[in-house]
Amino acid sequence: MSNCVIKKIVYSISVDLMSPLCISKGDGILTDNDVLVNGEGIPFVPGSSLAGAMRGYIEKDKQQECIFGYENMHTNEGQMSSLFVSDLFFEGAVCTAVRDGVRLSDKKAAMTKGKFDMEVIDTGTTGCFYMELVIRQKDDEKTLLEQLDQVFLGWREKEIRLGSKKSRGYGEVCLLDVKKKVFDSSNILEYKDAYCDVKQQDDTWETVNLTEKEADKTKYITITLPLRLEGGISIRQYGARKNEPDFVHITANGKPVIPGTSFAGAIRHRLKEILEQLGAVNRADIIDNIFGYVNENDEKKERVSNILIGECVLENSKRLIMVRNGISRFEAGAKDSALFKEASYIGGTTTLEIKVKKTEEADETIGLLLLVLRDVQNGLLAVGGQTAVGRGLFTTDGELCVHTQQSIEKYMKAAYTALRRE
Repeated sequence: MSNCVIKKIVYSISVDLMSPLCISKGDGILTDNDVLVNGEGIPFVPGSSLAGAMRGYIEKDKQQECIFGYENMHTNEGQMSSLFVSDLFFEGAVCTAVRDGVRLSDKKAAMTKGKFDMEVIDTGTTGCFYMELVIRQKDDEKTLLEQLDQVFLGWREKEIRLGSKKSRGYGEVCLLDVKKKVFDSSNILEYKDAYCDVKQQDDTWETVNLTEKEADKTKYITITLPLRLEGGISIRQYGARKNEPDFVHITANGKPVIPGTSFAGAIRHRLKEILEQLGAVNRADIIDNIFGYVNENDEKKERVSNILIGECVLENSKRLIMVRNGISRFEAGAKDSALFKEASYIGGTTTLEIKVKKTEEADETIGLLLLVLRDVQNGLLAVGGQTAVGRGLFTTDGELCVHTQQSIEKYMKAAYTALRRE
């Protein structure tokens, strides 16, 4: 029997990068991982990456029937995707940056061959992509639209993130504008201009009001912690330019930032210490459940992180250039060729945002994270480099907030229960 198309809804979506995007082509010439580009050398995000991020958000695998299609190998049933996603192209000249990273041991020492760098698309870059919902005679239009609403809710709440390291501050996207146009038998000839330039869209395109989406259907619980930097912070970025300091604190779109990777490493290390001091017998399982893990010997034994840690922008911070020199421990004198300049940032405020996935262990996870965040508030946990000389210490600049109806005491009780579980 025929199952012809009765309607097409085309969505035009404009976005802005709230944090750097690491969309790699798998190898690199300038860095270990260069940004993916098309045949003309222009960076872009493939539609397959966008669709994969959205499908992962609604938690439907390839064998489950959903808006993205499915294929059941056991029953030989399947259906093609009802939602078609274009590539994401950016507007104007795309600014890229290089992020340095290093793998640290549990003692915060650099591991052998742990140094790496990667190219990223910088914060503040804007772009546009299209989605097309195809509705056929036998389709349940209401179900398809409900799933699409869930996708838009994920975009609006910044819970859908793109590229690699997306659980550690990268790939956070903000929706600037969403417009749609419905094509059916009455205006099908206009479909030929559906994928026109955004600036050429006429009044027939309807603006989608994303605030109408139900916020209680989000996949994450958000924790926000306003912080004030006491003293300076130094998260070094290497490869300084001519007439610039040898080392500079990392920036995004010209503003000093604290990457999510830095906060994640510090929080993980302190939580591990707390669990060891409290004698938790299941501390390894707790750490793996919260932060995820990868088994290098068996790719099937891995788990994605249950928390998203955002990249923090330092506001009202002052840049300070210092001239420093290496000192010989034995001679107590200056080392040869050890003079260097370093640019760090002093003072300022920021807000740490952590999203915890709504799982059965979510209350326990939040309670355990609150133990660590109290240390951050009280200046007992330093972030970044040169922490032994007072860098990277924060104090509270406002109230820690968990965006739910539950009290913080309930989360602490859940954490206590998790520590007693064998």
